[in-house]
Order: sequence, then C-alpha cells, then structure tokens
Amino acid sequence: EECRLQNDKDNEKAGRHIKSRSKSEITGVGRDNTTARWGSSWYENGKQKQEYFSVAKMGEKRAKETAIKRRKDMEKIWPDQRKSLSAGSL
Repeated sequence: EECRLQNDKDNEKAGRHIKSRSKSEITGVGRDNTTARWGSSWYENGKQKQEYFSVAKMGEKRAKETAIKRRKDMEKIWPDQRKSLSAGSL
C-alpha cells in the first residue's frame, strides 16, 4: 500500500494521469471512476479480455449488474483460465 501511494505521488508530480478504480465484491469486476463505467475482465487462451458498461448510458446499478453477469458468464465459458504473470487485472 505504501509503495502504491508513493507511485501515485510520483505520477502526480510528473503530470501523469492516475486512474481511480473501485473494486466490487466479485473478482474481475470493477468501476473506473475516471470514465464512470463498470468493467469486467477475464482470460481467454491466456489473454486478458475486458468489456465496459457505461454508467451514463445504463445507470449505476444496471452497469454494475451487467459487468458482474458478463464476468460470471465468461467464467462458465472459460473455467480453467488463469492470470498470466505479465497481464494486468481490473
């Protein structure tokens, strides 16, 4: 946590954009507060895939529910996928 705070401070000083994210109770689902959208992520054949749902278009509740549903649907289709060491997560 301390390293993350220091990195955020360094990025801010350098004028780099810092994304603000909120996690949900579901792994692979989170809210991007900068762009006001909920996203879900999963792995297909070792590659991370992501899909986003706009709060402006769908509303907060529906966007979050849709992201959670997409993640659960993808877990059923791709049940044995694992995060690779080089890939990021949502």
